[in-house]
Amino acid sequence: MTNQNSPSPTPKRAIYGFVLYLSAHLAFLIYVLWAFLPDELLRAAGFTYYPNKHWAITFPFTLFLGFLLAFPIYMILSYFKSAPLNSLDTITDNYAKDLKTFPIVEGQISPIADLNISHINRNLYLDYKL
Repeated sequence: MTNQNSPSPTPKRAIYGFVLYLSAHLAFLIYVLWAFLPDELLRAAGFTYYPNKHWAITFPFTLFLGFLLAFPIYMILSYFKSAPLNSLDTITDNYAKDLKTFPIVEGQISPIADLNISHINRNLYLDYKL
């Protein structure tokens, strides 16, 4: 029995991936043909309803602009959601786990816990020399 959440390739995923690969190439080919063939040739082939040709430029430009603006928008939203630097929430919160609350067993790796801000400052800035 295989794990359903495993990212390893299965025959079903391989088939879906191959169909998606072929579909993407077919969609791109149709897009290029629609963008570059004249309207008379498309009508002669039997295609009477299709988008206006200006969308051949507008659609990719809009996608590019969306991807270009996504990163700055994400940074701005992250900036507005973060606490100010003088807030105590930047130091600790109710969910912080202190290392002193865990029993230390000889020979084992320490558990995951938050480090105290005084410990960080002592290690980073105490031995600092100009």
